[in-house]
Amino acid sequence: MRKLTVLITGTGGLGQEILKTVRRIEIPKKIICVDAKPNSPGLYRGDVAYLVPKAHQRQFIPKMLKICRTERVQAILVGTQEELLTLSRHKEKFASHRTKVIIADYPALKVAADKYLLIQHLKDHHIAAPDTVLLSDQKGIKALIKKHGFPLFTKARN
Repeated sequence: MRKLTVLITGTGGLGQEILKTVRRIEIPKKIICVDAKPNSPGLYRGDVAYLVPKAHQRQFIPKMLKICRTERVQAILVGTQEELLTLSRHKEKFASHRTKVIIADYPALKVAADKYLLIQHLKDHHIAAPDTVLLSDQKGIKALIKKHGFPLFTKARN
């Protein structure tokens, strides 16, 4: 059986759990771990480690593409939300290098990553969701207070 080469991002957080799961799969594999932090706990637990820029930095995608070409990466498993959005926008670039980024498409991830958009999406599809308004919607806040009273909860959108 041919060896599967998989790249795992964000090995300082959720990527560690992804790494543990991939290790348990009983197929020949090579695991590439990448992270922006050199002291990331899971970075050096794979077969090969690379430091990469943060996902919002301009050099992130070119560096990831270079690693994928060099290591002949077949699949990328994403361990951070920031990388999810960035990599989903560039899935086609990786596909052209025979690398599959294992994530949903950008429009779905954008909705899922934004609490307000997600609540609106749920309501649009007749799925129960809490009443929600933006902090900039003063009229909506007053209506929410009138309907529910206090306490109210605030959360960042993403």
